[in-house]
Amino acid sequence: MTRWTLGTVVAVSLAISSYADAQPMPDVATDQELFAGYCLGVAIQSKAHELKTGNASFDASITRADDEFIEHFREYLEARGLFSGTRSTAAITGIVLARKRGEQDALICDARIAVCAKKCYVPGAPYDDKCQNECDELEPSCISTRRCSNLTVLPF
Repeated sequence: MTRWTLGTVVAVSLAISSYADAQPMPDVATDQELFAGYCLGVAIQSKAHELKTGNASFDASITRADDEFIEHFREYLEARGLFSGTRSTAAITGIVLARKRGEQDALICDARIAVCAKKCYVPGAPYDDKCQNECDELEPSCISTRRCSNLTVLPF
């Protein structure tokens, strides 16, 4: 290869790589942000369908736990700029869609659990989680929503 041809190839390669480097990446929500949005939806739906036991202190602790669950995900997304308007419409839309999916999956899982409760819990019979757990394993939305509950393995 001649010196001129080699020089031309190098110059064109540098120009192409400079152009590629100059193009900003689109601002879209990351996988972790989408997961946090999904879990925020699950948390909001869980609070909306919070069971009341009639025991005021126990009910208050459930409400407090639900509020902390919601705050955990909301604060992470706020820190990432998703509620302040500093992120792109694409990123915000991704979070909104993930949140709606989380809410929908929580509703589907709750419906499945209600059906299982009728099947698994017979009045007068001893309490047994085995039947309930087997029902949960059959419903993909329950498997997905359960991932949000394990705060020790969440990446944020």
